[in-house]
Amino acid sequence: DLIGNYLSIYPNPSNGEFMVTNNVDITTISITDAQGKVVHSLNNLNLNKVNVDITNLEKGMYLINIETVNGTITKPVMVK
Repeated sequence: DLIGNYLSIYPNPSNGEFMVTNNVDITTISITDAQGKVVHSLNNLNLNKVNVDITNLEKGMYLINIETVNGTITKPVMVK
Protein backbone atom coordinates (compact mmCIF):
# COMPACT_ATOMS: atom_id res chain seq x y z
CA ASP A 1 0.00 0.00 0.00
CA LEU A 2 1.81 3.06 -1.26
CA ILE A 3 -0.40 5.80 0.11
CA GLY A 4 1.00 5.69 3.63
CA ASN A 5 4.66 5.51 2.67
CA TYR A 6 5.50 9.18 2.88
CA LEU A 7 2.95 10.29 5.43
CA SER A 8 4.47 11.93 8.47
CA ILE A 9 2.84 13.34 11.61
CA TYR A 10 5.21 15.11 13.94
CA PRO A 11 5.68 15.61 16.75
CA ASN A 12 3.58 12.70 17.99
CA PRO A 13 2.85 12.78 20.87
CA SER A 14 2.43 16.56 20.85
CA ASN A 15 0.90 19.35 22.88
CA GLY A 16 -1.90 19.55 20.30
CA GLU A 17 0.05 21.31 17.57
CA PHE A 18 1.55 19.09 14.90
CA MET A 19 2.48 19.00 11.25
CA VAL A 20 1.14 16.51 8.72
CA THR A 21 3.17 16.03 5.56
CA ASN A 22 2.60 13.68 2.66
CA ASN A 23 4.00 13.06 -0.81
CA VAL A 24 0.58 13.64 -2.42
CA ASP A 25 -1.80 16.48 -1.69
CA ILE A 26 -3.95 16.17 1.38
CA THR A 27 -7.52 17.24 0.62
CA THR A 28 -9.21 16.86 4.02
CA ILE A 29 -8.14 16.22 7.59
CA SER A 30 -10.63 15.20 10.25
CA ILE A 31 -9.84 14.32 13.83
CA THR A 32 -12.07 12.08 15.91
CA ASP A 33 -12.03 11.40 19.64
CA ALA A 34 -12.20 8.01 21.34
CA GLN A 35 -16.01 7.97 20.91
CA GLY A 36 -15.70 8.51 17.15
CA LYS A 37 -17.00 12.08 17.28
CA VAL A 38 -15.37 14.52 14.84
CA VAL A 39 -13.75 17.19 17.01
CA HIS A 40 -11.77 19.09 14.37
CA SER A 41 -11.74 19.19 10.58
CA LEU A 42 -9.92 21.01 7.82
CA ASN A 43 -11.40 20.90 4.32
CA ASN A 44 -10.42 21.86 0.76
CA LEU A 45 -6.74 21.88 1.66
CA ASN A 46 -4.98 20.55 -1.45
CA LEU A 47 -1.65 20.88 0.35
CA ASN A 48 1.10 18.37 1.06
CA LYS A 49 2.03 20.04 4.36
CA VAL A 50 -0.61 21.02 6.92
CA ASN A 51 -0.20 22.50 10.38
CA VAL A 52 -2.90 21.22 12.77
CA ASP A 53 -3.72 22.95 16.04
CA ILE A 54 -5.96 21.09 18.48
CA THR A 55 -4.49 22.65 21.63
CA ASN A 56 -8.07 23.58 22.61
CA LEU A 57 -9.00 19.90 22.96
CA GLU A 58 -8.57 17.69 26.01
CA LYS A 59 -5.43 15.63 26.35
CA GLY A 60 -5.71 12.05 25.14
CA MET A 61 -5.70 9.82 22.11
CA TYR A 62 -7.29 10.94 18.85
CA LEU A 63 -7.55 9.44 15.40
CA ILE A 64 -6.54 11.62 12.50
CA ASN A 65 -8.16 10.79 9.16
CA ILE A 66 -6.14 12.17 6.28
CA GLU A 67 -7.87 12.16 2.91
CA THR A 68 -5.63 12.37 -0.13
CA VAL A 69 -6.25 12.03 -3.85
CA ASN A 70 -5.10 8.40 -3.44
CA GLY A 71 -7.33 7.45 -0.53
CA THR A 72 -7.73 7.92 3.21
CA ILE A 73 -5.12 7.18 5.86
CA THR A 74 -6.02 6.94 9.55
CA LYS A 75 -3.38 7.31 12.23
CA PRO A 76 -3.49 7.72 16.02
CA VAL A 77 -2.23 10.96 17.53
CA MET A 78 -1.56 11.56 21.21
CA VAL A 79 -2.08 14.94 22.85
CA LYS A 80 -0.23 15.28 26.14
